[in-house]
Amino acid sequence: MSEMARIADLLEHAVEGKPYYGPSLMDALTLVTPVLAASRPNTKVHSVWELVAHLTAELRYARAVIDGTAGPWVGGQTTWPATPEASEAAWREALDSLRQANRALVSSVRALDDAILDRSPSRVQGPFYWMLHRTVLHTAYHAGQISLLSRQMSEP
Repeated sequence: MSEMARIADLLEHAVEGKPYYGPSLMDALTLVTPVLAASRPNTKVHSVWELVAHLTAELRYARAVIDGTAGPWVGGQTTWPATPEASEAAWREALDSLRQANRALVSSVRALDDAILDRSPSRVQGPFYWMLHRTVLHTAYHAGQISLLSRQMSEP
C-alpha cells in the first residue's frame, strides 16, 4: 500500500470510519441537534456548528492546496466561515458539506503519487506530508472537542 493510500485511509476514518482513538467526526455528531449545534456553553468557545463549518473549510482548503487553486490563507478568517440561522435543513446541509469536503479530499489524496510527499505546496508551510497529517490530527482534535461539548451541553 502506498503512503498516499494510508493517508487517505486516515482521513477517511477520521471523518466517517472507525478510528482507534474514539468516535469519528460523524459519529461524534450523530446525536447533535441543530439547537445544540448552535449553542455555546459560554462565550469563550466555538459552537459545534462553528467547528463543523471550520472543519469543512479546512478540508476544502487542503484540497485546494493539492489542486493548486488555494487562495491566500488569512489567519482567523479563511477557515472560520459564518454559520447560518439554526434550522434542521441548514444543519443537514452543514453535515453533508462536511462529508463531501472530506470525500473530495480523500479522492484527491488517493490520486497523488508518493513522490509529492516531500514537496512543499504553495500557501502552506512544510511539505505535503506534514500538511496531510496535520489535517488528520486537526480533524481528530475537533472530533474530541465536539464529543465533549455536545456531552456537556446535553447533560441536565
